[in-house]
Amino acid sequence: HFFWISGTADQRSLEGLYRSILAQIFESEPKLLLRAVDRQAIRKKRPQDWNKDDFDFLLRRTAEVISLSADINAKLAIFIDGLDEYDIRISADGHELDVVNIVKSLADSDFVKICVSSRPWTIFKRALEHHGCHVAVHDFTFSDMQKYSLDGLKSLASFQIALKSDTRWESLSTEIAVRSEGVWLWTDLVCKNVFREVADGESYERVQQRLEEIPQDLDTYFKELVERSDERYKGEGARILLMAL
Repeated sequence: HFFWISGTADQRSLEGLYRSILAQIFESEPKLLLRAVDRQAIRKKRPQDWNKDDFDFLLRRTAEVISLSADINAKLAIFIDGLDEYDIRISADGHELDVVNIVKSLADSDFVKICVSSRPWTIFKRALEHHGCHVAVHDFTFSDMQKYSLDGLKSLASFQIALKSDTRWESLSTEIAVRSEGVWLWTDLVCKNVFREVADGESYERVQQRLEEIPQDLDTYFKELVERSDERYKGEGARILLMAL
């Protein structure tokens, strides 16, 4: 469940991430709980007694205990989705590098394997480029998205007619796939928009301009869709989008 920008505060925060990981670890290997949690921590019985630094120390301590305990044959495999959906506003001093530092710290342990995913934000690419291997999802889905876009365009009689007089139309499906950055939902929504423009007989320049105007960030695009909708349906449209997310 981490991170999820549309979820609860816990699902968008570092504290929530820490609690989730620690709970799963201690549930799988109860011995670790007794060895990693010191007496001072045991006295903290209320949720508000714990802060981000406490959780951070406990997680690092747990990884250390695993490495030092010969009788506990365990290794950690941690998967964190959506680093870009960590909500820095929840913490007064929140920063994107907070979650990066956690990832780098855990990755340094021989007893921890960690796999994370994120949109290709520069801050994450730069901070993690020398840590482990990297897989760009859009490199593997590009051809599928290009085919999806092209098949839809070819089904339009207006596209077939326009293509005969202007070969630039051939590159439209490629441009959609490039701008999608591997996000299928974005591709599907944009294709519907572009197909409608093509079916209406718009010029290549107009369709190209509209494609460039569409935000590549889904949240921004959803906001634009709601703002452009009829005033009578904005509230309902926003609720539908929220449920879809």
